[in-house]
Amino acid sequence: MLRGELSCYPTVPELSEQKPMRLEAAQKLRAIVGIKVGRPTFHKAWSSKHCIQLVGQQAWAAEVKYDSEYCEIHVDLGDAPNDIRIFSKNGKDATADRRPLHATIRQALRIGRSDCKLKKKCIVLGEMVLYSDREKRIMPFSKIRKHISRSGSFIGTLQDSLPHEWEHLMIVFFDVLVLDDESTLRHCLQDRRKILRGLVHVVPGRSMRSEWTLLDFKTGNGITDLKQIFARNLAERQEGLVLKSLHAPYFPLLSEQGHRQAGFFIKLKDYLGNMDGEQDLGDFAVIGASFDAQVVPRIHIKPLHWTHFYLGCCLNKDAVERTGAKPEFMVLASLSLEKCIPKSDAKCMNIQSYVRQSALRENGSTADFDIRYPKGYGSRMTAVFKEPFVAEILGGGLEKLQNESFEMLRHPRIKKIHHDRT
Repeated sequence: MLRGELSCYPTVPELSEQKPMRLEAAQKLRAIVGIKVGRPTFHKAWSSKHCIQLVGQQAWAAEVKYDSEYCEIHVDLGDAPNDIRIFSKNGKDATADRRPLHATIRQALRIGRSDCKLKKKCIVLGEMVLYSDREKRIMPFSKIRKHISRSGSFIGTLQDSLPHEWEHLMIVFFDVLVLDDESTLRHCLQDRRKILRGLVHVVPGRSMRSEWTLLDFKTGNGITDLKQIFARNLAERQEGLVLKSLHAPYFPLLSEQGHRQAGFFIKLKDYLGNMDGEQDLGDFAVIGASFDAQVVPRIHIKPLHWTHFYLGCCLNKDAVERTGAKPEFMVLASLSLEKCIPKSDAKCMNIQSYVRQSALRENGSTADFDIRYPKGYGSRMTAVFKEPFVAEILGGGLEKLQNESFEMLRHPRIKKIHHDRT
């Protein structure tokens, strides 16, 4: 579009022309079937007070956040039998890997039936989950990997049980961006959900629309309702809530009032422990670090020696305390400075860790402790610390690590560095 419809707009317009030009250009945005659509910006609410500040006095929808994998589904009936394409969250074409979901998608959209609302093409968004007919519920995220391949291979399933016949993939639809010749990107969320309601046929245990509740923050009832919904969400062991502006388009570049308008706010349960919810916390050792030049432009910390820090857990703690045995740490996760570590702690760790460096041997151990990695673990640390930091780690529930029999916190982030602990 930059070479076509948008080429007539100046790169840097005059200040007085920016608002009308943005509004005019926004009207030209449209999604094209077969081309991955970008995702709106997500903002995280760190507390109930912060959440209320973000939403203002508007109408919002509180949508259930499912333990799932994102699916952007493109359907072109004129391209049969290759009429379905599925893109993952990172933009990869996952059509082949998610082939077990194709029949469910066709059934949900009623493709081939006389009551199908789709005439030519569409783009719908959904979350892929694993459903158990025996337990009548959506299963934990870690169980999906034994049902879905990655580029043709099943990864991280060495310690998983075999797929059960009563488990199968399910799709939870939550938005529609294109329906035939109509690009619904510019429609408000409420209108898009009406279109989705007519488009998607609910099949118990196979397909559904995401659950949501309308909230009005013009009165105190909105805050009360939000807390009640959040409490119910926790009780049902859901991953959290996503707040979406009810009257905003999918890409709200600019509101009619001329202010940039945030479109989505994501609110995970571990961010809002002060809303009648318990946080998932644990103390871990920060045993090493690595440097990734690709993320440096996004990290504004100086001096910057490391961009990622590695969490470890001591496997022989009793022997270390009882006989003074050499510690052995299992690497559990790597944390990025960009998203997972508070800026004050990130700066402190970069300075202190530089003087705590210890030589890393070819076999991956050090003079101070031995290191083990989970089977198939990708990234490796390039520096280790003779005196590991002790960090209080915040997560969103537990998940079974790939190829291992134990669980680790999901989405781990540093809440606090304990300088008084070793």
